[in-house]
Amino acid sequence: MEQQLAQRFRLLKITMLRYESADREWRSQLASASSWFPAAFPAKALPIGNPGSRLRLAYEKRSRALMQFEAARDKLHVARRRLAGSRPEQTRVTLLIAPI
Repeated sequence: MEQQLAQRFRLLKITMLRYESADREWRSQLASASSWFPAAFPAKALPIGNPGSRLRLAYEKRSRALMQFEAARDKLHVARRRLAGSRPEQTRVTLLIAPI
């Protein structure tokens, strides 16, 4: 079971690295686009580009990587809970008897 936990942790690290790489790429594309059109992007708006553009592709790749990272994180949490549940723990039971 701990081998499965180690596999889930490795998967989490891999997906985190993929997300960080995709995020860097997207931020690079965003900076490049804002250098072409600095006044077109208000502070609270983020452009994602036209379908097929490099900016849109970078945004979609980042979005997919984030979803995969979140799924890997959830799977790691499930594996941890499963491992914690399979270990025998001492349970203390206290019986309360009400007077009749």
